Amino acid sequence: MMKKIFAIYICMCLGMVSLTSKAQVEDREPGKKVVFVPLDNRPPCLQFPVRMGEIALTQLVSPPEALLGNLQEPGQSEVLIQWLLAQDYSDVDAVIIAADMLAYGGLVASRVHQVDAEIALDRVKVIERLHGIAPEVPLYVQSVVMRLAPTADGTNEDYREALAKWAEISVKSDAGAREEVKKLKNIIPKKALKDYKTARKRNLQVNQLMMDYVNKGIIDYLILSQDDAKPEGVHMKEKKGLRKFLEQHQLEEKVAIQAGTDEVAMLLLARAINDFTGLAPKIKPVFSSNTMSEEVMAFEDKPLKTTVAKHIEASGGILVNSEEEADLIFYVYSSRNLDAEALPFVEKISQAIKEGKRLIIADIDPVGDVQGGDEEFTNLLEEEGVLDKVYGYASWNTAGNTIGTAIPHGVVYYNGLEMTGEDQNLLENVQKAQYWFTLHRLMNDYYYNNPIRKYLNSYYQQVGRSASIRTEDIVLEMERKGRDELEKEVKRLEEVFFVRYRYNIENIQFSLPWNRTFEALVDFDLVR
Repeated sequence: MMKKIFAIYICMCLGMVSLTSKAQVEDREPGKKVVFVPLDNRPPCLQFPVRMGEIALTQLVSPPEALLGNLQEPGQSEVLIQWLLAQDYSDVDAVIIAADMLAYGGLVASRVHQVDAEIALDRVKVIERLHGIAPEVPLYVQSVVMRLAPTADGTNEDYREALAKWAEISVKSDAGAREEVKKLKNIIPKKALKDYKTARKRNLQVNQLMMDYVNKGIIDYLILSQDDAKPEGVHMKEKKGLRKFLEQHQLEEKVAIQAGTDEVAMLLLARAINDFTGLAPKIKPVFSSNTMSEEVMAFEDKPLKTTVAKHIEASGGILVNSEEEADLIFYVYSSRNLDAEALPFVEKISQAIKEGKRLIIADIDPVGDVQGGDEEFTNLLEEEGVLDKVYGYASWNTAGNTIGTAIPHGVVYYNGLEMTGEDQNLLENVQKAQYWFTLHRLMNDYYYNNPIRKYLNSYYQQVGRSASIRTEDIVLEMERKGRDELEKEVKRLEEVFFVRYRYNIENIQFSLPWNRTFEALVDFDLVR
């Protein structure tokens, strides 16, 4: 109770509080303002969209981070609702909301039955109230389709994989599947299975309410994002029903049902900025392997080319089939497990840049065993000196995460350049924000998620256990070692990357916000 009262006090004192980056406090012409409730406080969900917004002179105003919870503690939904209602919307251009934060307290909390359906549904009705308060302010919303596997919490290891397998095959009707389901039920505690089913049913009800809000004109654009899944399972039946509603009410242009979760705020941000400017960049995908583009990537349930098409559409872009009509060309590298594929693809990228084309690059992990940038491909991109010239780039975690960061990055930068007009000061702000975000992708997506995380996991004897929660003292040691390793790479980046001509990388910060190595908070300043 005291914690809630204190949180309310924080909200009352701080009012409209944003995750303010150092770039935001520099003097610049006022741009657009977006009220933003993230999925949780992990960097991809909070830091990435806030810093991406700066590329198009857009400030994201988010709640006090203390209200967003963490891996083991849900966000304070009731206080967040009051924070939302307390904002002054007279100068707000858009609102972006992750419904799961309001309904349950975040993504991890959405996977368990700790909040009854009645409470969750009542909480998200604040979206309807916001529409009544500020009917002219567009609302962009994310609502997650629950993943198959429950979150590892230290208490469910004996049956977690069995429950995930049950969720995958229980929809099958053949004799073999029925027999295996019986065996799985002998492993899974009855209460755990009941709670899992209850959570799924509740989450589906929230998704359905969000669809209804779109149909009523309350929500302007909705992404129903599929958390980690497979091509078969209980989630497919849920999505079939959601698609039926979508088709019956002709909501195809206002609702996206697609793979990926942590990156969705960036897609919604790109769409909002496109709506601000009236732009809709045409995007042509170029795949390193047409065969791989037909394959389903790890942790997803649709082919790669479908994920790309869905993300382009969700960002407010237009998928086109020829480079001649494209504003942006999207190079998708998914061939790291194929021999001799990296160099010719990088050569194509380099040639396209020399021809003056605007490029976005996504480096996809097709297997799901690294979940960071590919060493050979990254080194070749650096050697070719193209990364300071691309419009967008990403290489972290799942295909949906990577694609859903790279595309919005390119779309937002495309818009940012248009927004500056002839104003050189605004152009300088846009360019600096673009440099920061691109460098951050290299430092976070590749250097941390691949070699540095690998080093930390090996040193602390937790190979294959990046999601393991560590004690505070171990985390502090990891953070020191991680920062040291990152600083070594930064020194090299200053010698080979574009910033050596204009900026120095200073005040490097590195932390593990959820006390595990799965994600890290990387921050730094660009200083002349």
